[in-house]
Amino acid sequence: MQLSQEQIKEIESFASMLMSIEDVAVIIGVDVQLAKEEFADMDSVFYQSYQRGYLTTKATINNCIIELAKRNSGPAQTEALRILKRVSARNKG
Repeated sequence: MQLSQEQIKEIESFASMLMSIEDVAVIIGVDVQLAKEEFADMDSVFYQSYQRGYLTTKATINNCIIELAKRNSGPAQTEALRILKRVSARNKG
């Protein structure tokens, strides 16, 4: 899939808004099925751009949760522990 620099920036931007792959494809004007196939390839520009946007927002949200947990927010502490367990399990294999 050939993507313009503008489309690459749009993919990242819309992914950072937690839009689905299908929604991003429609918005930027590419075939939805082709976008899904590109997303399945971790080396593709589509995948890399989407993940960069999505993970940037995920990191921001996680940071907010951690900051609230440090301020003794019970729900944030519970969520932070859930995130910690999920990431630890994922990192082990």
